Amino acid sequence: MNHAATGRSFPRPVLALLGAGCAALLYWSLTRGQSADFSVYWWGVHDYFINVRPMYGRDSGSGWPMIYRYPPLYMLLFYPLTHIPLRVAAGLWMLAQGGVVGITTLVAIRKWRLEYTALATLATVVLLTPHFIWSLKYGNVQWLVIAAIFLAMLIAETHPGWAGALLALAIAIKVWPAIFVPWFIRPGRRRALLATLAMSAIVWTMPAAAFGMARYRSLLHEWVAQEAGLGFSSAEIWYPSQSMRGVFLRYFTASGGAPADYPDIHIAEFSARTVVAVWVAVSVAVYAWVVWKAYRAVSRTVFLWDAAAFVVFSVFQPFCNKASLISLWPAILVAGHVLSTVPGRLTRVAVRTAIGIAVLEIVAQTRFLSRLFEMVGAEFYLMLALLTALIAGAANIGAANVNENRATALPPQRS
Repeated sequence: MNHAATGRSFPRPVLALLGAGCAALLYWSLTRGQSADFSVYWWGVHDYFINVRPMYGRDSGSGWPMIYRYPPLYMLLFYPLTHIPLRVAAGLWMLAQGGVVGITTLVAIRKWRLEYTALATLATVVLLTPHFIWSLKYGNVQWLVIAAIFLAMLIAETHPGWAGALLALAIAIKVWPAIFVPWFIRPGRRRALLATLAMSAIVWTMPAAAFGMARYRSLLHEWVAQEAGLGFSSAEIWYPSQSMRGVFLRYFTASGGAPADYPDIHIAEFSARTVVAVWVAVSVAVYAWVVWKAYRAVSRTVFLWDAAAFVVFSVFQPFCNKASLISLWPAILVAGHVLSTVPGRLTRVAVRTAIGIAVLEIVAQTRFLSRLFEMVGAEFYLMLALLTALIAGAANIGAANVNENRATALPPQRS
């Protein structure tokens, strides 16, 4: 990676502080914690294999609305954890998250040569810590999926086979990570893409050996029907989603799906079908533009477009709760670097706006304000600020690269 960098890498005391935080949260989980999403996985898988619950539908998982929503492969991967007491299994899950996120972060800092001033280090910690804590608290599998994609991007050119396996696994667990596939079309990553296709064929057929082909086909049909009904309906989910779809439904329809004890913020009364259609159109257009820019990016800006992919994934997915926004982790790491090293007013204003939103959410811990921020979509605006910073940073570095090339192409001046 050739992008210029100045400043200092993460100070060791900061990493030690984050490690201590992980240890404290692990202790909390083992003694008092209740990981809501992890419990859904644990009870859903446990009860399915003793014929108490179905795998999909309103009675799956822990019962509506905490239903099981993943392909059959994830159930098989998770099955060994059901032989461990729930609280112990949840603690091990949290420990694994802390370790994997920490190691992947160090790999990214070295691979992308990310460097930070003291102020940018603090900003990165402020932006990342709430999302990390929410992820630990709820135990959602999102951290594992994002870590797999992140590592796949980092090692795609040097270890394409492993990168393909990681991306295939991420797609098989949550499917939506398939939107990252175009980032592997770039020269140098195509072997990883071929490996992804080969590994996908394997991981999607593996469950047939456990369930039998007929039962596996039936389970896939049930899963597709359930997810299509949720993802492409005109209704909102049971929590204030922070993605564009959720925010638009709350703003522009009279019944945006908000819980009864949350403030009503709608400012227009379009049909939900119209709003969902607008979300689809905007998502497709922005996604196509970002994919094109990422493919055409000069080598010094590739890491910025890689980071932008995680924001695009987060902001345009159908449903996005705060516990799943560990997906912003790679973008936040790069945003701190951008604040330290990349010139440009828009870049810095965008990062500082994201920091300001994060600080407001941390400070506003009253019941009313926290729910108001959820309804307004504070995380949605934080994501837009991050995306703006990364795109502006890529534009600034790209322009500097063009100027450097022009300067080197000029004939030497006569004295």
